[in-house]
Amino acid sequence: MLSVTTPAPTRRLTRLEHVTGEIGSADAATIARLIDHASAAIENYCGGLPFARELVVESVPGYGGLELGLSRTPITVVDSVLFDSEVVTDYVIGNRDEGMLYRQAGWSWTDQVALGLAGRQRWPGRGSPLPRGEEPRFAVTYLGGYIVPEQNREGVATVSVDGADDSFNDTAALFPSLLRAGDVVVASGFGVSANNGRFVVAGVPTASKIPVSAALATESASVGRTLTFEPPGGCRPFLDVEKACIETVKAWWFERASNPNVTEKQVGGLRISHGGGPAAPSLRVDYQGLPAICVGLLRPWIHRGRAA
Repeated sequence: MLSVTTPAPTRRLTRLEHVTGEIGSADAATIARLIDHASAAIENYCGGLPFARELVVESVPGYGGLELGLSRTPITVVDSVLFDSEVVTDYVIGNRDEGMLYRQAGWSWTDQVALGLAGRQRWPGRGSPLPRGEEPRFAVTYLGGYIVPEQNREGVATVSVDGADDSFNDTAALFPSLLRAGDVVVASGFGVSANNGRFVVAGVPTASKIPVSAALATESASVGRTLTFEPPGGCRPFLDVEKACIETVKAWWFERASNPNVTEKQVGGLRISHGGGPAAPSLRVDYQGLPAICVGLLRPWIHRGRAA
């Protein structure tokens, strides 16, 4: 059982300009719709779980092991874990990409017991455990997912640097609201070399200020500043998911004017064929409307995390 406390502001898996730059079209409205459709198709292909970061409360059962599985990945920050009303603190994030919390003392087996002992009973005692009768007694509040590309600040003129507190600042107040300490910000386009590179977010970031754990140099806002955002170190890169979205939109865009049932047509001396040539494999539909090249990119993501 899962409830979303803070939803993602967008679930698009790429930016409009990342697609238009490759297609060479200015039909922004159509391409934006295709991005939405492609993002949804990719989510469905990969198990139906959003890639975009959200703050959620998830209730899960315990199986008596050392790891507790969560569905939204990668795990960024865990705010709290409750076992019924008891606060659990002796755990660490084990594997962010797999959604695992590790606890040396183990996670209690939350089984139900047969023979008339109903509800939240634990075995041993009397009776026997019911098969697949574990109750979701652990309630975990956590941030899971990625800051998706549309939330990046790319080529903007409102971002400056404050060397006094080693922070990036945005007068437009458009930094991602779910950014947290431990995330990575990648900066480029600044005039001072010390302000370009990869930095770990520190302290408490806000929509207008991101403190980092590095020495920055004061620099005023200017055009062409870019900040992109990545999850904590060790997490799986997101770029192949965005590439799959871009390639899906491109394939759908170029197929709009093609009749898939026509393999060849000739008008006078002009002959046009569809479905052949070196470009065909990337455009051929493979699964759930996705091109084959995208299915290859997404294969490692099909079983990410645990099914909700």
